[in-house]
Amino acid sequence: MSKRVFLLSAVIFFILGLQASVLSQSSAGMTKWEYYNKLRQEYNQAPAKSLAKPAGFEDRKYGRFDVGKIGLEINNANVLGYSREMLTFEYPIGSGITYQWCQTPIIGGILNGEKRVSNGGRGIYQLLNEGHFEPLPGYDSGIGENGLAMSNKPNSWASDWPADVYPIGSDGFPGVQPDGEVAGDAEGIWMAVDDCDDCQQITPLHIKTYGRAIQFSSILAENMIVFKYYVTNTGVDTIYDCYVGVHTDMDCPEEGNNEWEDDYGYYISTEEDSLLGNFLYIWDGDDKAEGYLEKDVAWQGLKMLETPKKGPNGEELGMTTLAIATYTDFYALPDQPALYDQLASGIKPIDNVTPHPGDWTQTPNTYGPDITSLHGSGPFNLAPGETVTYTFANVFGTDKAHLLANAALCQTVYDLEYRTAKPPEQPNVRVVAGDQQVTLYWDPEPSESSIDEFTGNNAFEGYKIYRSTDRGLSWGKPITNARGSLVGYVPIAQCDLDNGVTGVSTLDPYFYLGDDTGLFHKFVDRNLKNGVEYWYAVCAYDREDVWGILPVPPMENSRLSVAHYPGDNTVAVVPQKKPAGFAFPEIQPTTFGPTTVELLWELLDENAVKDNAYTITIDASVTTRKTFSVYDSLLDKLVIEECPNFRGEEDTPTIDGIKLLIVDETSVMFDPDRSGWIKATGEASNCNWKLSTAGVPVPYDYEVRFNAAGDTAFYPPTMILPFQIWNITLNQQADVANFTPSPTDTTPEMRATWTSGDIMQIRELIDGRGKLTWAFIMASDPVMIDTTINEVDTTVVDPNWVDVPPQEGDIAQFFSKKPLTSADSYLLRTSKASTAGATEKDLDRIQVIPNPYIVTSSYETLPWIKELQFHNLPEVCDIKIFTISGELVQVLHHHPGSNGYRGPAVEAWNLWTYNEQEVAFGVYIYHVKAEGIGEKLGKFAIIK
Repeated sequence: MSKRVFLLSAVIFFILGLQASVLSQSSAGMTKWEYYNKLRQEYNQAPAKSLAKPAGFEDRKYGRFDVGKIGLEINNANVLGYSREMLTFEYPIGSGITYQWCQTPIIGGILNGEKRVSNGGRGIYQLLNEGHFEPLPGYDSGIGENGLAMSNKPNSWASDWPADVYPIGSDGFPGVQPDGEVAGDAEGIWMAVDDCDDCQQITPLHIKTYGRAIQFSSILAENMIVFKYYVTNTGVDTIYDCYVGVHTDMDCPEEGNNEWEDDYGYYISTEEDSLLGNFLYIWDGDDKAEGYLEKDVAWQGLKMLETPKKGPNGEELGMTTLAIATYTDFYALPDQPALYDQLASGIKPIDNVTPHPGDWTQTPNTYGPDITSLHGSGPFNLAPGETVTYTFANVFGTDKAHLLANAALCQTVYDLEYRTAKPPEQPNVRVVAGDQQVTLYWDPEPSESSIDEFTGNNAFEGYKIYRSTDRGLSWGKPITNARGSLVGYVPIAQCDLDNGVTGVSTLDPYFYLGDDTGLFHKFVDRNLKNGVEYWYAVCAYDREDVWGILPVPPMENSRLSVAHYPGDNTVAVVPQKKPAGFAFPEIQPTTFGPTTVELLWELLDENAVKDNAYTITIDASVTTRKTFSVYDSLLDKLVIEECPNFRGEEDTPTIDGIKLLIVDETSVMFDPDRSGWIKATGEASNCNWKLSTAGVPVPYDYEVRFNAAGDTAFYPPTMILPFQIWNITLNQQADVANFTPSPTDTTPEMRATWTSGDIMQIRELIDGRGKLTWAFIMASDPVMIDTTINEVDTTVVDPNWVDVPPQEGDIAQFFSKKPLTSADSYLLRTSKASTAGATEKDLDRIQVIPNPYIVTSSYETLPWIKELQFHNLPEVCDIKIFTISGELVQVLHHHPGSNGYRGPAVEAWNLWTYNEQEVAFGVYIYHVKAEGIGEKLGKFAIIK
C-alpha cells in the first residue's frame, strides 16, 4: 500500500457567502429533518410532507432490508435508505441509531445540447421536487402491503416476470447471478423511469433504471449492502458525455443536534490500494452523539465496485468523480446544469477545515462538514437502446480497522460474484397464540439440508430461539465483548444435532454451538402475559466449516426487524384466550387397505386447519425405502412428497397446522391385544385359554370356529378337530396339521385328538400356491402367583383359578399387526375451527385490561403510544366507548385488520377520541355488540 495522505481541509463547492454562512449557522440545535425543512423554507419551498408515500404514485412500493447488521428502507422510485416513518441505515439493527439521510442513483448527460441530471434524491438542489424517478408496474406483486419485490418474500413477487428481468432462478426469482440464481440472503429488484406522467423531472433523459439491492446475513458480509444498476437509454437520441453514479449524504450519526455536522472523511483511490480503492469513508470527530451515544459511533463508507465500460477492449472507466460539499451547498445549486457540472468535476481532494465554518459549537474534535458527496463515472455516450451497468456498496464498521476489513471483504465478495459463506436457509416459522403461552413450529426444510454454495458443504447444526418484548429492539440477555460492545443475545432455547459438536466455537468466542440435545421443531413458551406483543426469531445456525484450507466461523440467521411478513424466521404474537364460542377443528382419519397402522396426528395450529380432505398414499415398492405422499384436494397437488418418516418423527412437515405421525410396524406379527375369544353370536366368551402363535407370519387375520361340523387335519389324517380355521382376510378356510403334539399329550389317544397346547399348523392357498403360514396354539393357562416365602422365591398356582375350555359356538380370533404396503392409504378429512357457537353468555367474559388504567400499561412498547385492551371478545364485534354522561368517545370495529387488532379475542385502544384528541381521566362506559350473539355493557377507569 502506498503512503496515505490525510488531507485536513474540505472542498466546499459554490460558496454562497453570507447566505450559506447564515444557513449553516442557523442549524444550531436542529435535527437533520428540522434542518431540511428550514432549507426548504429559505428557498421558498413548502415544508416536506410527513408521508412516506406521495399521494397518487400508485406503484410505489417499499422494501425493508434487515437480514444483515444494516437495517434500511428503500423504495422502487430509486430512493435508497430514506424514510420518514422507519429507521433506515440503522446500524447495528436494534440500536436505534441511523447513519444516512438520503442516497440515490444519479445519472447526468447532454441531450439535445442541454445538460440534464436525473436522480431520486431529497433536497439535492433548489428545483428538485422530491425525486425524478417513478416505478414501472409489473415488477412486483402489485399489492402495496407486499412491498418491493424481494427474494426472501415470495408474496412480493410478480405473477409473471417481465422479459427484461430474465433469466429467472430456480426458486422463481430473478437473482443477481448470471443464471438468475439468488446470491444474497435478501435481494430486491425494481424498475424506474424519469419520463412518465407522474415523474417530476421537467427535462428527462429518457432513461430506464433497473435496480438491485443485495444483502447478506453471513458474518463475513453482514456489514455491507450492495446496489447494482442497469441504465438504459429508452429515448430516440444519443445521450452524450453521460455520467452515472450515486449521491449520498452519510452522517455519523444522523441522530442528535448537529451530530451530522462534525464528520471527517477520507478517500482511498485505486492507486493507493487496489483492494480498498474507490472508497470514501467518514467518521465522527469526537466519537459521540449527545443524548444518543457516549462513545463508539460507527464508521461508514461508500465503495464503487463496478463502473461502465468504454473503449475497444471494454475496460472499466473507473471512478472519475468525487465531489464533496456540505448539505447546504448541494441544496443551493441553482439548476440541473450546475449539478451536472459537479457530476463531471473529477475527483477533488477532501478539505476538513479546522474549525469548519458550519460548526456552531467550535468545540475541539468536532470540526468537519456535513459530508454530502457525489460519486460518478464517465463520460461516455449512451445510444438509444444501449445499457450500462454500475455497482456500489455501503459498508459499516465499529471502528476504522473493522470498517477497512469489511471494505476489503466487500470487494472480495463482489469479485467472487457475490459468493460468500452463509448460514443455513432460515426456517419458515409459524406461531399460535394461546392462553398465557405461545407455540412456535417450523419444518426441517429448507434449513437442515441447505448447502452453503461458498463452501459446498451442509454444515447445519441447530436452532436458536430468541424472544423480544420491545418489537425487535433487543432480543433478551445481551452478550458483550471486552469493550462492553453488544455482540449478540442469549437465546431462550437452543437445540442441536447429537453429533459431538458442542460448546463454544474455537473461531468465535461468543458463539455457542450447543449441547448435543437433538433437534426439535416445536417450542412452547409459557408463563406469558396475555395481551402483550412478543416477537420470536428462530435462527438456524451451522457449525465451523472450511473453504479450501481457510476456516469459516459458525453463522446463524438474522433476527429480522419486521415480524409481520409470512414465510420467514421472525414472528409477532399476542397471547390470549380463545374468542367467544370457539370450537376446535375436527380431524377424522379413515384407513383403506389391510394395514393395522393407525394414522395419528398432532394439532399444532388450530387456526390453520381448513375445510379440506387429504389423501395419504404409501409407496413400498422399494423395500429399503418406504415413503408416503400427501395430496391436498383443495390445492389439487401434492403437499408432501415421498416422506420417509414412519417412526412418528416430530420433524415430519406440517400441513395446514397438522403434523402427521405415522408409526409403522416393523414386521407382520401376532397382535395379542386385539386377539381373544368371542361367541359366534358376537357376545363375549367365557373361555380363558391363552392364545399364542408360531410359524411364518403373513398379513392375514383368522378365526378358529368351534362348531359341530369341525374339520379333519391333513396331518395326521386321522385327527378329528372340533373346529375350523378360517382366513377372514381372504374369506377362505385353511387346512390344519398337527406336526408337533403338545408335550402334555402322553397317550396315543391324546396324540390322535386335539388337546390344550397342540401347535396347529396352517396350510392355505396363497397366490395360487399352497403355503405353510401361521401356527396357532390354544392352551389352558392357570394364573400363576409369584411370591416370597421365608426369603425363597416360590411360584404357586392360584387355587381359585377355574379352567374354562372352549365350547361349541366359541371363536378364537387371531389378529396380526400389518405394516404399511403400497395397497394401503388414508383419507384425512378436516373441518376448520369455528366461533359459530358463541352465545350472549360468552360476552360476560369480556374484560378491560388494565382497569383502572393508571398512567401506563404493560402493553405499551413505545413511550409515545398508549394502549388499553379489551379481552375475550367475539371474533367480530363493535365496541363503543362513552363518557359517564353518555357522550360518544370512540368506536372500535374489532375484526382482522382493524387498527387495534391484537388477535381474534383482543382489541386495543390508543386512548384517543374519534376526533383525534387524547382522552381525559375519568370513568368510561363501553358497549360491545356482536351481530347474532348479543350485547354487553361495562365500565372502566382512566387515572392520569
